[in-house]
Amino acid sequence: MSSSIQVQNIVLVGFFNPSFFDKHFMIKNQIIKEEEIVSVPFIGDFGGTIVTSSILNIAVNQFQIIVTESTPTNNRNSIVAAVQKLIPLIDNCITAIGLNLHYVVPTENSTIHKMTKKYFYSDSISLFSKFFNDEDCAYGVYCSREFKQSRLKLDVKPIITQQYVLGTGETRPVNEGVAFIFNFHVDVIEKTDIVKNKNEIMSCINDYEEYQFFCSDIMSIYN
Repeated sequence: MSSSIQVQNIVLVGFFNPSFFDKHFMIKNQIIKEEEIVSVPFIGDFGGTIVTSSILNIAVNQFQIIVTESTPTNNRNSIVAAVQKLIPLIDNCITAIGLNLHYVVPTENSTIHKMTKKYFYSDSISLFSKFFNDEDCAYGVYCSREFKQSRLKLDVKPIITQQYVLGTGETRPVNEGVAFIFNFHVDVIEKTDIVKNKNEIMSCINDYEEYQFFCSDIMSIYN
């Protein structure tokens, strides 16, 4: 089995004017090319502007700028380059950063119950051995640690994708797997001096490849 990356994005937290970050802003500052835009920019459910291209999805509301790869790959260049261009254009301090990478390992020839028990079950954990030790049980894990400037929160959990069966009103499982959800949260130290703030942000973004490699090292255990 081998893992595949499902989500890769960078989140900037602060106070923003969504209307400022429209399609024309993105094109003018070479963050997105006009010919790459695949849908009309619109106001999303979260109350902000969303611009979608074949490369990037950029969503901006009052408190967040979220730059996501439209088609997730292990190539960091598109989202990092976009954020590196955005940061100098933001006219106030950023208070936090989130680096998010989500992977899925498919069950393939196993089942979600057997696979997660193999990787995560332990008799020494009383919760599992006493209360969750039947054939229909599935397992996961939550881990947290410091990594570089960030606090990493890793949530590992079984997932089952359901599909509606037409004409029956019922669903059936389509895909089973284990989701590895990495969130690196950085609280920015400098929140008043905008020059120092941007330098701190850029330092973190420039290290993105190290965060990505750390995730890849973990995922190599399950490949």
